[in-house]
Amino acid sequence: RIADRGWTRPATFGALASVAVAFAMAWTGGVAGSVVLLGAAGVLLDFGVQANMVLGQRAIYALAPEARGRMNGLYVASAFAGGAVGSAIASGTFSAGGWSLVSWVGLAFPVVALLVYSTELLRRPVPRRA
Repeated sequence: RIADRGWTRPATFGALASVAVAFAMAWTGGVAGSVVLLGAAGVLLDFGVQANMVLGQRAIYALAPEARGRMNGLYVASAFAGGAVGSAIASGTFSAGGWSLVSWVGLAFPVVALLVYSTELLRRPVPRRA
């Protein structure tokens, strides 16, 4: 509903920010030994990732009908590949530095994404389709 009101860009920024906050919470929960904080971080991480995926697919479905299927396939495949690469990085990172390093490296990805995406917020608004 937020995206339907023309708030796609700020909502995407919020989704990415929630992923960053989730990794910070995961680090804090791991250091403090708080299962509740780790659980809350997991819920927030899932929310942020799912929100970002829905917003991305909404942008794809706003494209011309003949491009939607191909673009959605590429989008889902790239998300799957990113998850596989992230898992590989996490396992090596855990071996090297434990939970703290995994949390910091995990935090780095959404922070970089936020920095890159902040350039999108500076652009003029995209006209909405009827």
